[in-house]
Amino acid sequence: MSRRILLIAASLIIFILLYIWLNSYTRNATFWTVVQTQQYYYDFLDEDVTLSGKQNNENFVRSNEGQKHFIFRHESRIYKGKAGFTNDFDKILADLDLLPEENVSITSVEKFGSFSWSQEYVFLTAFSNNHYGEATNLLKSISQVYPKQKVLTVYNLGLSEGNIAHMQTFFPSIIREVVNFNFTNYPAYVGDLTQYRWKSLIIAQELKKHRGQNLVWMDSSILLKKPLPMSAHLFKDKKPYSSWLLFDQTGHSIFAATNPLMYNFLPLPKFAYKSLMIGANLQIIFSGINTPPNRFVAEWWVRCSLDPHCMAPHGSHLRCDFQNPDGHSDRFGRYGNCHRFDQSALNILLAWINGFNTSLYGEGHELFKDTFAVERI
Repeated sequence: MSRRILLIAASLIIFILLYIWLNSYTRNATFWTVVQTQQYYYDFLDEDVTLSGKQNNENFVRSNEGQKHFIFRHESRIYKGKAGFTNDFDKILADLDLLPEENVSITSVEKFGSFSWSQEYVFLTAFSNNHYGEATNLLKSISQVYPKQKVLTVYNLGLSEGNIAHMQTFFPSIIREVVNFNFTNYPAYVGDLTQYRWKSLIIAQELKKHRGQNLVWMDSSILLKKPLPMSAHLFKDKKPYSSWLLFDQTGHSIFAATNPLMYNFLPLPKFAYKSLMIGANLQIIFSGINTPPNRFVAEWWVRCSLDPHCMAPHGSHLRCDFQNPDGHSDRFGRYGNCHRFDQSALNILLAWINGFNTSLYGEGHELFKDTFAVERI
């Protein structure tokens, strides 16, 4: 009798677990099917938020559960991420000087000349052994443009002692310092380099260290071709530009290369799903975190990196397939079943603060024309 009861209990447990798994799978599968076949996202419109004359683009609220949700107002509507960010990493954000004391409003795109712009650029990169070949070309290009100027900070993501010695022997004139990225300060999954969580954390560390200065992030595949223009020249430009610029055109939309599960944290409204994605391999951040838009982007980019599910949702990988069943490629209206991790998150954030006008942050500036090149090995 007892054996029969145990068998029934075990069968019941298996049935319950199977039901939970199937229910979860069905929800995810349904969402992915909707995205792929109808090219339609959740609207993320928060119908419960009442607009008032005092409300602008509030970038977060603290819910009753002690979480922070991404909230942004676009035109007359307020959009809210369905999933909240835990407060468990607030100490890290505070150490990076990215934890606001109260809600911050972003009301418009800042123009060049609105701030006291620094005349200097701080160059920043990071790489591990498998990208050292590419990185030496980057170092050579910087040394040719800025000979005997210590302009570059290199973050060590796992370089061998031999490669570090080689770098310091052949490029001592341009390297300001080599910093060992301390993975132990962060959750274990940050150590998975293929999820690119480390990039936002490194940039945030340097934004704090070089407050108010112009920071230039360069992946190991970037080459510098000529000196960067002094930012004073940008004062005269009448066109508004974002204070956080990207340059490398990907040729596909944010929609096409972003795991839809990321939108639970960083929403993308359905009207903007074809917004162009710009590469995060080359960035210029003017005036550091002294501008409200830059602080906004840095904070939420770091929050996403620290969350176990935001930056690298389940099933994320780089390889894309943009081909429709009819054989034609669609790099804007078709989800390619791929994900760009840090790049996806950064593009969503920059799209929001620039009113989904890619030309404000993704076309660079005429003064930077022919300044950079991309050379992947």
